[in-house]
Amino acid sequence: MAITTKTGLEPALTGTRDGRSGQEPGFGRGLLDLLEPLTDQLDSTSGLPLWVRHRGDGAEMRLVPAGPFVRGCDGGEPDEAPAREIYLDGYYIDIYPVSNARYRQFHEFVLATNDHSRCYPAEHLSSVTRELNHCPRLWAKGVRGFNEDRLRRFGDPQQPVVTVTWYDAFSYCAWSGKLLPTEAQWEKAARGSDGRRFPWGNAWEPERLNAGLDIGATTAVDAFPQGRSPFGVMDLLGNVWEWCGDRYDRRGYVNGSNRNPVGPTEGLDRVCRGGAWNYISQYATATCRHAFGPSEAYEFVGFRTVLPILA
Repeated sequence: MAITTKTGLEPALTGTRDGRSGQEPGFGRGLLDLLEPLTDQLDSTSGLPLWVRHRGDGAEMRLVPAGPFVRGCDGGEPDEAPAREIYLDGYYIDIYPVSNARYRQFHEFVLATNDHSRCYPAEHLSSVTRELNHCPRLWAKGVRGFNEDRLRRFGDPQQPVVTVTWYDAFSYCAWSGKLLPTEAQWEKAARGSDGRRFPWGNAWEPERLNAGLDIGATTAVDAFPQGRSPFGVMDLLGNVWEWCGDRYDRRGYVNGSNRNPVGPTEGLDRVCRGGAWNYISQYATATCRHAFGPSEAYEFVGFRTVLPILA
């Protein structure tokens, strides 16, 4: 299928309002129409390339093949237990968190078109702003207390975008034709299939991530290649907490499904994973669970996206 040249004023890929991206097979485009392979290495089961670039927002993504993994931890916080085997269908996940440079494409699209069709449908019912059509923020400029020092510390094009609400992240995903990861998808991408505590293994190695206020700001999304996960995904721990699609349930690991689990259908707070530059190291594990209200925006919260592989 031919890929048309963008003017910069259209969505990266047109989405739907029912949770699908609108670009899945069966909507007139095959999966590989959305992806540019960046390697000849293929998954032995699905035959899909392991490393691709998404044609919507230009993100490099890695394949997490379908299969089981160990989710949770029996020795951590109560909401991380029990550890048990979970099965996930395959998906692609961004190698890096969404950077300021990537987010700017979406931000400029909204400013130029005033197109809010990809906003979360119920945002105005729960947002503290009570706005039907909000304008997603960039570089903390819409957040109380913004100043030039914050821009200098967090505004580099390759730093992760921060001070984005869950609603902002949802809208970006709808614009790009992707989704926020489920909590389970995020965790499998971070720890692989062997139940490790960190993307690199089971021993804490502080030189592999930005956490604990050692640096005092976010770092570029590619600053810690030594922190990559078994699937080649970077910057999962430290730097910024990452929004997930799920609502938070403190007993979610007790009650959740063993196959493609998602959070509860009710509740306001949304899950964040991974720890951040200004949080102590105990939060920077593959199993630590945290949550914020979807209207909250902080200089230590960002996100990345996924593209599910549907059967």
